[in-house]
Amino acid sequence: MGLVETVTKDFGPIDVLISNAGITIDKTPRNMSPDQWEKVIGVDLSSVFDCSRAVIGQMLERGYGRIINISSVVGQKGNFGQTNYAAAKAGIIGFT
Repeated sequence: MGLVETVTKDFGPIDVLISNAGITIDKTPRNMSPDQWEKVIGVDLSSVFDCSRAVIGQMLERGYGRIINISSVVGQKGNFGQTNYAAAKAGIIGFT
């Protein structure tokens, strides 16, 4: 059983999802490995998609629910050594 199913079974329908996960692996693009890129994108951006997708069906069925996605000013302005983090946070802004 997945996390959403377990929470729904134990506590009832999910009314609010707050996506606030974030990690950083600071490196310039020249020194960043593909794995470091993917790890930050996965935690910071893909998790927003995955969690939203997991709850949106039940929210739409009930006609109620709120999804709050937390990003960062770095997603708007960038920051030296945080290419992966900035891309992920900008992606959250676009996703939302």
